[in-house]
Amino acid sequence: MEITDRDDRLKKRYDLLTIVVALAAGIIAIWGGNRYFGGQMRAEVEPEIMVLSAARDLAAGEPITEDAIDAVLYPARAVTDDVAQPKDRVVLVDLPLRVAVRKGNPILRSYVGGAPIDSRLSSRLGPSERAITIAVDPVSGLAGHLKPNDRVDILGTFRIASADVSRGVRTKTLLVAVPVLAVGERTGISFGGDQLPGLSMLATKGRKRGNATTVTLKVTHREAEVLALSSETAELRLVLRHPDDTTKPEDAEEMTLERLLELDPLEPRKKAPVRRPAVTYER
Repeated sequence: MEITDRDDRLKKRYDLLTIVVALAAGIIAIWGGNRYFGGQMRAEVEPEIMVLSAARDLAAGEPITEDAIDAVLYPARAVTDDVAQPKDRVVLVDLPLRVAVRKGNPILRSYVGGAPIDSRLSSRLGPSERAITIAVDPVSGLAGHLKPNDRVDILGTFRIASADVSRGVRTKTLLVAVPVLAVGERTGISFGGDQLPGLSMLATKGRKRGNATTVTLKVTHREAEVLALSSETAELRLVLRHPDDTTKPEDAEEMTLERLLELDPLEPRKKAPVRRPAVTYER
């Protein structure tokens, strides 16, 4: 009797162990299948292309050598016609770079050959010019429509403690026709007027596209002081204008709620005279 009970217990344990092993095997099989088919689906949704990238940090003016470039896979959606591919390796070797390329970044054909240029943002500033970066949001930053080399007016809305609410909020035009140097990390640096397609591509590599949270502007030292103080004390708003328009608006006056409410209402539109068809009488 004792032997039979012991056999029953051993059999139950064996059955339980068998079930556990089967469940574990099933889970592993499902996990492996998901990884395999998930990888297949990702490969179909986002194909990749073999491109040439910098195997190490490369300086402007440095000749490209065989050990300085690697062939790597890159998302096809991020590869432009300017990106060098393995078939270009023979042509690129021994040619100098026009700009510096960081390790891991793709090499563009437009980066190679010719005299090196200075791709630093500071190279776009004159002796008395400064660059300052301000924070923006989708509204103040023009909902993603702002581009490098645009011009903007900058308005500041100040909220001053006052018993009279109508006088406590005022908006003032702080700066006019300010050149935009960069939007986020996009600088618009160019070779002979042609924007480098690779800079914006590299800046957004591995990131989701969206509205930039910063804008860098070209200003004077005094204008930089104005923006630095206003950024801490006011709500700034960028107003886009034509890139060739540098005139100061004639009606750029400080606006208060009190003044806004006292503005003359719009004149009612005059009705256009009714034109009646000419009638001729024959006698």
